[in-house]
Amino acid sequence: MILYIIKTIACSAVLWAVYKLVLENAKMNRFKRMYLLLALVLSFIAPLFEFPTPATTPVLAMVAGFQVTTVTQPASHVPAGGLDYGVWLWILYGAVTAFLFGKYCNNILAFYRKTKGKDTASYRGVAVVFSADATAPYSFWNHIFISREDFNDPSTDDRILCHEAAHVRQWHSLDIVFLELLRTVAWFNPLLYGYKRSIQLNHEFLADEAVLRVYPGAGNYLQLMLHHTARVSGVYLSSSFNFPTTKKRFTMVTKKTSLAAAMGRTAVASLFLAGCLYLFPGRGAAQQPPVPRAATKPGPGASDEEMKEARRLIAPYIHQDNNRLIAFFGKIPDDTKLRLHDLFDKMTGDQRASVPFGFERMPPPPPAMSGPVTAQQLESWKDGETYGVWIDEKRIRNASLSKYSSADFATVYVSRLTAVARKNDGFRYQVDLMTHDFYASYYKKAMADTNKFVMTFHADVVKFGK
Repeated sequence: MILYIIKTIACSAVLWAVYKLVLENAKMNRFKRMYLLLALVLSFIAPLFEFPTPATTPVLAMVAGFQVTTVTQPASHVPAGGLDYGVWLWILYGAVTAFLFGKYCNNILAFYRKTKGKDTASYRGVAVVFSADATAPYSFWNHIFISREDFNDPSTDDRILCHEAAHVRQWHSLDIVFLELLRTVAWFNPLLYGYKRSIQLNHEFLADEAVLRVYPGAGNYLQLMLHHTARVSGVYLSSSFNFPTTKKRFTMVTKKTSLAAAMGRTAVASLFLAGCLYLFPGRGAAQQPPVPRAATKPGPGASDEEMKEARRLIAPYIHQDNNRLIAFFGKIPDDTKLRLHDLFDKMTGDQRASVPFGFERMPPPPPAMSGPVTAQQLESWKDGETYGVWIDEKRIRNASLSKYSSADFATVYVSRLTAVARKNDGFRYQVDLMTHDFYASYYKKAMADTNKFVMTFHADVVKFGK
């Protein structure tokens, strides 16, 4: 969940930065409206998007010849306080979201109440509601709100009402309602406040364009905007002629963007919209481990002294070799493993990420194959330059596979070696086969070990040693 939030914020930041740098000052307001809405949607779905990668035989993370060390512990762990911190975070998120959603619904209902029992009129097919609190005209959904005095005053410039009618006809309120709903569930994303400001400003650009199509003459319109700058509606969710961005609106009213420039900016922005699916994707299907391991839950937090103790205990068994860390975990005494497990149990997620070791619960044994190994597979595994073969956890010569038939095996796992392992071992894939009798014994023992923890090391920084 934390990774999803980080990716969502990062994606929305990149796309908003593209808007600010490439699009905001260009006069291509309809595309800008579409871009901002798509950017919002993609920011939240891109981290969920999965690209399938070429399927391979299921991978079992195992390295021949290395010892697996276990520490027996109870099957479950709950911090002394009862609920773990993850539950409290969900409770906090739910409480804040419920509060904001209630506020959101109340604001929507406030506009509904403003239309009930009020005198109305019509302006160019748009409903006008006479509202005493409308210090300046504003619009929401399919209504324009204005005081009766301003509506009947001959000095009220028709271009102001034309501006508000443009907001209504182009359904600008729909964008704001969608954004505010998104903010109630994604209030943790600070970029949404910037998106709201950009969307509202672009709405004003669009409404200004609509007015100038009806009343040509940018000079007079600029004077009208300047005259009404001080009057602000101050009504949440609404659109208003007096939206306080006069300088940028002045620039956009008189600005012209060439077709070539517009096409170039459109291409760049579209490239980033499409690229965010690749920059911030979720995990691809082929990257998922076939047998997920349930790590122990993060603890309440180890003290500074306990963190120093953990690093001191593991230090003698971690060595630097050509910019790589090699862990000689086979030499770690059992009492040291037990103490390290106790310390690891207390650590928070961030603390665990700062140490090179970890503990994971032993996974349940994998099921036997639904179908037999094929004769074609057995023949291909005889290639010693491509495959290293183990039967019942013992390395054999590839040619020895001729002694077996496909019906002799209950399970098979094929793992792809890293570049370093391929260089050292001389083959690309490791094949682990189990005969039926061996698998039955292995399954019984593995089930008994599911309440144990295996000591692990971070794969990206630690290479296992003997």
